[in-house]
Amino acid sequence: MRFHYYCFWFVLRLLFRVYFRWRIVGAQHVSQNGPVILASNHASYLDPMLIGSAVDRPIFYLARKSLFRHWAAGPFLRSVNALPVDRAGKSFGGLKALLGRLTRGNAVLVFPEGTRTRDGSLQRAHAGVGLLAVKSGAKVIPTRLYGSHEAWNRRMRFPWPRRITVVFGPPLEFEIAAEKTKAGGRADSRNVRYTEAADQIMQAISETGADEPLVLRRHQS
Repeated sequence: MRFHYYCFWFVLRLLFRVYFRWRIVGAQHVSQNGPVILASNHASYLDPMLIGSAVDRPIFYLARKSLFRHWAAGPFLRSVNALPVDRAGKSFGGLKALLGRLTRGNAVLVFPEGTRTRDGSLQRAHAGVGLLAVKSGAKVIPTRLYGSHEAWNRRMRFPWPRRITVVFGPPLEFEIAAEKTKAGGRADSRNVRYTEAADQIMQAISETGADEPLVLRRHQS
């Protein structure tokens, strides 16, 4: 980690431990080397920071391009590995940027749902995460956040001290789909593979943490 990134990572870990009484489960599933896609549900403003500070390697993620125009926010976001993306989602620039990072052996964070949930429930995944997984050949770590929606959702002005747990599931691999895509074929066949991969990733996210009784008890109480 670069020094600035490490300082921010260290401070967040302390803050989350005290304020949110957070817990990390399954961190051993996140390899320390090679390309990795962390695919998570998206329920709060806190989500990128919660996941980024829960792993022991730097990650790259997307942020709205408009945020980078501010004289202070722009340099800070770049220092913590944020990559600008068109908020309207009409450009593939964001996916290309993440794919480029993966080809260099980095870890990236994506939210397959595309935007924060309004009621805490999981939404349908966009095909973009499937494209990223298939084209990069990287391992995908399904990640589930419990409690972040209750801590700071769309209707809240400030974060509340709710319990938060970050759960990392076993990695998914899409080698067969990647080989078929490299072999060519019709565009609609490739799109089907991307959609299927996205659905598989979202299903894995929904199941992540379900076999952890302690996690469920903590967040149902």
